[in-house]
Amino acid sequence: MSAFRGKPSTTTTGAPRLVASSIARRRRPAGAETCARRTTSTTAPQSLALLNSEFVRLSAQHFAARVTKDTAKPDEQVHRCYQLLFNRLPGPEEFAAARALAGPQGQHLPDLALGLFNSNELLYVD
Repeated sequence: MSAFRGKPSTTTTGAPRLVASSIARRRRPAGAETCARRTTSTTAPQSLALLNSEFVRLSAQHFAARVTKDTAKPDEQVHRCYQLLFNRLPGPEEFAAARALAGPQGQHLPDLALGLFNSNELLYVD
């Protein structure tokens, strides 16, 4: 039967076609499916959503409290942040920038944690 006349189309066996099967063919692949290569770009709305997210800010504060509980020295706090998040120590340039952001007494450690949470190294898996 013709789809142009408002009647359901049928298969060669006479059974009606399922609309869901045609929709399923047009769906995007699920996020769990693997692909050869994913792009590693972050759009501005994604970055801003992470920076402004109340959940991420609270997580950064809890993370900073954990690091502060582990060690009170600001230099060691920066090293601890990198150890916990990236499983490595920061390079000399990374350490200098992170140490400056954390503040002389480590009072801005939540800001450092928020910045590290939003780094590409943490967001993307190689």
